[in-house]
Amino acid sequence: MREKPRSGSSAQSSKNTEAEDEATGSGDKSKQPATTYVHGEMLIGAIAALAMRDSFTEAVEIILGTNRLPGPRLESLVQQLFAKPALRNKLQDKVKTYVRKLEAARLLSRPTALGLHLNNLANDRRDKHIQGIYESISEGLLGSQPWITLQESAVSPQTPVHLSEMTWSLFMTAFMRCRRTDLAGAVWDDMQKLGITPGVQIWNSLIDGYVELGDVEKAINTWNLMISQGCNPDALTYRAMLQALFNSHRSVDAMHRFREFEQNSARLAPAEDGVRLVVYNTVLSGLLWCKQEEEARSVLREMETRGPKPDIISINTFLKYYAAKGELNQLAATLDAIEPAGLKGDVFTFSIVLSALLKVRDDAADTVIKLMQKQGLEPNTATLSAIIDHLMKTQTAESFKTAFKILARMESNEFANAAPNEVTYTSMLASLHRADWLDSDTAREYTRIIWDKITSRRVQPSRVTYHVLLKACLDGSSAGGTQEALRYFRDMVSRRVRVTADTWYILLHKLMKRQEWEIAIVMAREMEDSGFEPNPALADI
Repeated sequence: MREKPRSGSSAQSSKNTEAEDEATGSGDKSKQPATTYVHGEMLIGAIAALAMRDSFTEAVEIILGTNRLPGPRLESLVQQLFAKPALRNKLQDKVKTYVRKLEAARLLSRPTALGLHLNNLANDRRDKHIQGIYESISEGLLGSQPWITLQESAVSPQTPVHLSEMTWSLFMTAFMRCRRTDLAGAVWDDMQKLGITPGVQIWNSLIDGYVELGDVEKAINTWNLMISQGCNPDALTYRAMLQALFNSHRSVDAMHRFREFEQNSARLAPAEDGVRLVVYNTVLSGLLWCKQEEEARSVLREMETRGPKPDIISINTFLKYYAAKGELNQLAATLDAIEPAGLKGDVFTFSIVLSALLKVRDDAADTVIKLMQKQGLEPNTATLSAIIDHLMKTQTAESFKTAFKILARMESNEFANAAPNEVTYTSMLASLHRADWLDSDTAREYTRIIWDKITSRRVQPSRVTYHVLLKACLDGSSAGGTQEALRYFRDMVSRRVRVTADTWYILLHKLMKRQEWEIAIVMAREMEDSGFEPNPALADI
């Protein structure tokens, strides 16, 4: 299966971290939407009082407008609030149950934050944590005292939280990405119990999940079941099916489905040109993956004459194909066609061209920079940092050498608005820590060189930078990765960069995956001794 496009910059990592902060409550309170901060003791006291009165829905009203609950400190807080052991013991479990359900209510009330949170959990394959959130929601729908409604118009003091169709899709996608088809099936069963007719968005989640798992037959069976239940596919359903068929080299079946898409597009759910273009670009990529170059060119000509008009992604698909084959004449011809088509190359365009030219030209970087300038894309910090990141991930001696040459040119102020920044250095360091193809001594030496540059240029590493580097060190296979990660952590503390729940989670979770149990225990104790209050996700570890 072909790898999906991924962002390589730590700028994207920054967005993900901030998104998770919003979802989990570990970020700055100022970043959380419409939130009133209430001290943990006061909040738990209010929840405990409502628990004594069995007033869960009143507790929901409180938590929807306040900060997250201090779950792991519940026992100590309850002990402070209730002196009598009998009352304390009676309330402790009940308050814990309330907190678990209230956190689910808080996430449901913020669909965007919920989606980002589930995405982050799925990235780390934290299926048990996702399952815990889902079980609280399932109980709120199907339990003896439901507090969630499926109809937005039915929101009331008795059912204060609304669950949209998108939520089912979010959980389905998260479980499928964790390879937990059994849990995705449990979500499906709950929908059946509630009499919910799955919409196309939910079907798409299932099909996309099977595509990611590489199970083409189940993707096809899901498509057939969807049709049999009277749900019409949309453009994104076709895209998922085309991806599945091309991935399994069934190009004939894929093109049959594509022609069906073209014939039926008028009666499909309305799709913007951008969505239709995604389908066409999937076909171009799939045909080239299956080495059907002439047919791919035929589809491109159809796009040029009938629409949707090709975009730079369409062109990059061909550039990548020719670069991989080493067909530089075709690569040059495709590159020359960009400007007449009214398009402009992007970072990926020039990264692809640079990778191809590095194999045959010593002046590859100069040539590509001139090409960028010719097309009106002036080299700046963002574009050159992205190209450096691409070169570092290519993991060849030529690309490694060229990345450092471009960095030197940026540091010498050769280009206006192109000084290296935190993102530039972070991506290089992260790649070095993951560089299995480099010997450990060379990787350490260049890591030291980059860190010295950060220090001498007075670049202040942010929390996001440290998180990226911690992950890189602990994800790599280097035996020294653990010590390198701990050095970054100590540096983070010494610079007084705020250590958050995400920081501790990365350290403990990754140390456990590396089976560094003794160090993980030491770090967990250090976290406790510092007085840090972990959130539920961190407490699960």
